[in-house]
Parts: sequence; C-alpha cells; structure tokens
Amino acid sequence: MDTMETMEKLLIHNTGLNEDDFSVQKVTYSYGMGRDNPIDSVYFYTKYKDTKCFKKQKQPSVFLPETFEEEILRVYSKNLNDAKIKVLREETAKCWKKFELKSAQISAIDSEHQDNDASNDEVNAS
Repeated sequence: MDTMETMEKLLIHNTGLNEDDFSVQKVTYSYGMGRDNPIDSVYFYTKYKDTKCFKKQKQPSVFLPETFEEEILRVYSKNLNDAKIKVLREETAKCWKKFELKSAQISAIDSEHQDNDASNDEVNAS
C-alpha cells in the first residue's frame, strides 16, 4: 500500500468521514526525466569550435536544484461544512507529519497566511 492509500484510510478512520467526502491525489512534478538531471543529457558547443560538442562538467551549481522530481499529496474536500473541513485539515496535517512529508511544512505556512488574511479581513471590515 502506498502513502496515498494509507493516508486516505487514516483520514477515513480518524475523521469519521467517508471516501465520498474528500479526495487524496498524488501529483508528481519533474523536469521531464524523472529523478534524473536533464542537463546531463544536453550537449554544449563552444563559441569557437561549433562542430565540437561536450557534456556539462560535473561541477556543483547553486542554480541547479538538489532533486529533479517531487511528489506531493493533495487533499480536496467535497461539500463539507466548516467544522468537518477543520477536522479534515487537522488530521491531514497530522498525517503529513507522520509520513514526514514536506507538505506538512507547506501546510503550516498556508495556515499562517490564512490566519493573517482572516485577521486582516476582520480589521478591514471594521
């Protein structure tokens, strides 16, 4: 069983919701070659000898990412009231932490921004 299925089962068990109330989706982002660095497959030409090509030198670069593929789990709610969405959000964050997913960090940041946006709305509404 993969992480997505395990998370789905945990959310059903811990929230009391059923599988029709939410959806867990795995999204994969890459640079077109899976986990491989696409620059390793590119040939470069010199300015002075345009008939001679070479592959990139194996030098570390601050411009290249450390990983070339990421998988992200997303949880979507379907027609739930605010209380159920709150429970689903809390349990989702717990699952992300349990599986040590980077999404847990992103979720914490998003929550902070939502809280800030909500307090700004309250201030602007006054």
